[in-house]
Amino acid sequence: MGRIAAGDGESYARSISTSSNVEIRRRTRVTDIAQRVAKLMWQWAAHIVRRKDGRWGPKVLEWQPRTGKRSVGRPPKRWTDDIKRVAGIR
Repeated sequence: MGRIAAGDGESYARSISTSSNVEIRRRTRVTDIAQRVAKLMWQWAAHIVRRKDGRWGPKVLEWQPRTGKRSVGRPPKRWTDDIKRVAGIR
C-alpha cells in the first residue's frame, strides 16, 4: 500500500473497518490464536505420548476423575476431552 491522499483517509478507514477478521489476518500474515493454541496443544500431546521414562506426563493424560458424588453443575472439562473431541474419538 502506498501513501493515502488527504481526502482518501475517511474512505480508507471505512474500507478497513468493514474487512473481515480473516481478511485482516491474511493481509497482516498473523495467525489466529485459537489455531496456534490448538497446534501447540497437539505438539505437546505428541511429545508426552512419545516419552516412556516413567514421568508423570502420560499418567496425567490417562487420569480419570474421582468416583463418587460429583459437584453440582457442568462436569469438569479435562484436557484430554478436548483432544478426543478434535480427533473424533468417542
